[in-house]
Amino acid sequence: MKETQEANPPIGKMIDKQTLLFGFIAPTATSSKLPRAFGHYFEANGLNASMVGLNIREEDLRFTLNGLKSSQLRGVLLDPLYGKDALSAMDFATEEAQIAGFIDACAVQHGKLVGHIASALAAVSLVDFGIHKRIALWGTGGMAKALALQLDFAKWDEIVLISDRVESAMELIETVAAHMKHARFDIMRANDALSFNASKVDALINATTVGAYAHDKALRISGLETSHTLLDFAFHGAATCSSFEDYAKAAQANYIGGYDIMAQAASTHFKVWFEQEPKQLFLPIKRG
Repeated sequence: MKETQEANPPIGKMIDKQTLLFGFIAPTATSSKLPRAFGHYFEANGLNASMVGLNIREEDLRFTLNGLKSSQLRGVLLDPLYGKDALSAMDFATEEAQIAGFIDACAVQHGKLVGHIASALAAVSLVDFGIHKRIALWGTGGMAKALALQLDFAKWDEIVLISDRVESAMELIETVAAHMKHARFDIMRANDALSFNASKVDALINATTVGAYAHDKALRISGLETSHTLLDFAFHGAATCSSFEDYAKAAQANYIGGYDIMAQAASTHFKVWFEQEPKQLFLPIKRG
């Protein structure tokens, strides 16, 4: 398998010939806390398994994924940057992944790559129904599509798509509408100059690509109260907050970030990789 840098050593039990290996693929995976956290997660569930960080460049992604079929790795997590390109390298993928157009992890099963999405289900499961059962999604890409599918399955009444381009919102609706049975859509234009009034929704999710990083673009939001929940996929560091986290702090509202979502998504990855339910929960990763 081709790597741009040496992988970081697995955390947990000592590796032997029976150790099941998994990977985290990202531009700077070796500096991430995820491999260590998953190592502890595997060990807590009594498994001889470990995870390594793999620093992979975008141009080497397909070569690396193809190499998984003949490697010792049983599956990988993927940085959000690589989800769309990784889907095309899969032999099989879940229906949700095919509709949304990306994956966030895959398993190696009988020499074939099987892709899936766990983050969208995890995110939706963390947001409680409020008064309106009405939620706003900022973004119209793959993650927004996956979230819309999961929100419909969870029987939210209405999904408000926040976008600067109505055409993009319409394209999302056309893509997922045939697969949805419950939720209705509304579209509202907003950007860094045109404010979105959050008073009529219970929660807001940043589903944009930049929402997976702390340096996301600003969306002007008004009408926030302590009862609101704001969610994004930012794996924040000690000194940097995403704009949604800043908004939540200012309004004393609930904030859910990438590490919270990963803790929830870990059980799905576990079931796919090991074909069993985890007995112990994934420990949240502390900030810093």
